[in-house]
Amino acid sequence: MSAAPTDLTSDMAAIAEHHEEGIRLHREGGFTEEEWSEHQRITYTALMVLVLNAKAHAGGSSRIHVDAPRNALVMA
Repeated sequence: MSAAPTDLTSDMAAIAEHHEEGIRLHREGGFTEEEWSEHQRITYTALMVLVLNAKAHAGGSSRIHVDAPRNALVMA
């Protein structure tokens, strides 16, 4: 029996939404520089975990990468 497919698109969208909300708050002065740095660390850590989970789900395929210009996770 195989595992259920991972919904990478909605996970990526949630991370992108979190990041965009942080950018908005940062522009409005809602974060100190330290808080902004922490927000960035959380966002990028979530992205790395998503990629590692996707790789594990795909059997460790090295053909999974983040297409940074479009903020999309691509499984080739």
